[in-house]
Amino acid sequence: MKDMLSTLINGGNITVSDVVSVLYENKEKKQMEDNFKLPQIGYRKDRNEYYLTVPVKFSKTGKRYPVYGKTEEEAVSNFKLEIALFNDHVHPDDTSKGVPNLHGMIEYTMKNFIYGNVRDTSYLKYENIVKKHLYPNPICKKQIDNISSLELTKFFRSEEIATLNASSLSTIKMVLSKTFLRTKEKNYRSDNPMEFVEVSYVKCKRKQRKKQIVLDSEIETLINYIFYASRTVVQYRYAPIFLVMLYGGLRIGEAMALREGDIDFDNKLITIDKQIAYIPKRDKNLDKIKMTQEEVSPKTDSSIRTIMLTDQVEFWINFMIEQNKKLPNRDQDYIFVNKKGMIPAKSSVNLLWHKLLEASEIPFCTPHKLRKTFITKLLNSGIALPDVAALAGHKNNSSVTLDSYYVSSLDNKQEDGLVDNIGNIFKMHDNKDNTLTTVEMNKFIG
Repeated sequence: MKDMLSTLINGGNITVSDVVSVLYENKEKKQMEDNFKLPQIGYRKDRNEYYLTVPVKFSKTGKRYPVYGKTEEEAVSNFKLEIALFNDHVHPDDTSKGVPNLHGMIEYTMKNFIYGNVRDTSYLKYENIVKKHLYPNPICKKQIDNISSLELTKFFRSEEIATLNASSLSTIKMVLSKTFLRTKEKNYRSDNPMEFVEVSYVKCKRKQRKKQIVLDSEIETLINYIFYASRTVVQYRYAPIFLVMLYGGLRIGEAMALREGDIDFDNKLITIDKQIAYIPKRDKNLDKIKMTQEEVSPKTDSSIRTIMLTDQVEFWINFMIEQNKKLPNRDQDYIFVNKKGMIPAKSSVNLLWHKLLEASEIPFCTPHKLRKTFITKLLNSGIALPDVAALAGHKNNSSVTLDSYYVSSLDNKQEDGLVDNIGNIFKMHDNKDNTLTTVEMNKFIG
């Protein structure tokens, strides 16, 4: 076939463009059921070029990307070439095409053995990691029966993969382990090469972000501004959500999902058993179509908890309930709703937070800083770590509570106060020769 095409092209009977057109039309025909159409041609002034965007289903990276040309015709031609040469991976259930490549086997494993067994938010995370770091790698184009444990070891030792953060690296290891397990199960090979692969986390990226908390002066400024703005400016009506996050240690999605029925005013308790999150809508092939905001179960099992209804939280929840009574319509009994009585988009809540910071002249930070402040203040006040972890929705004695959330006095630039406190704890009588007598030593030890 290749020789025949070469002869026809060299003889001038057909052109490369003719071949590309035929291949493209064949691809296009296969996609007719999905209403595949040539995308609209765009123009970028900064590049002085025309472009068409390659859809996800034909993307080499798992994401949409543009294909450029100096003219509209050239852009269309380059787009068709990109589609025509797209390497469809063989699906494991289509035995007529032979042994699948790693890309196809990963997708098969993800959709059939991982999806549905984890939370939608977790699957979305796995999916994004695989598309970003696995699919573009040349190893995914190889047939799965031709991949050795040595090649997999080299893959994990490559700079691009070895320097990922530990979470991403663990996800890739998990996906590949499950993939080769299914490969063995389907008799594409007799062994599982991942059994002999050692994955090192030595080079993993470490988060260097400095942990911060909201200062007392900033809290006071926020309270004053929110109290005024939420009653007078319609866009700020649900701004008290940030104070409930601060005084209750809630994640933003947990606070958005709060309903009046979750509040036990008599026993001073709040039930946290859901969150608002972005969840992907998928087609019949489990491919992501779009993202929608939905009420789902919390981030982890330990996130389902009951917390205390403190005076501050109760005040702001009652404040919102009274404000909501003025609305003609409301989305069920959600506490934090916009002027239409509906749950705001998560992006709108984040935007409101940024506006609050700007108006209050507080340095930029994410709303999650409020949760860190809650945890830090509880630990600094002497509340035991297991109790704080439970209130925050972390696992009992979780290192996450300390490592990722707690801000020590040293981190918060209070070294002098800390030194004084330590000095008071270990204060001893002055001794001229800088030695301790037996009596003094006993007192110190005792």
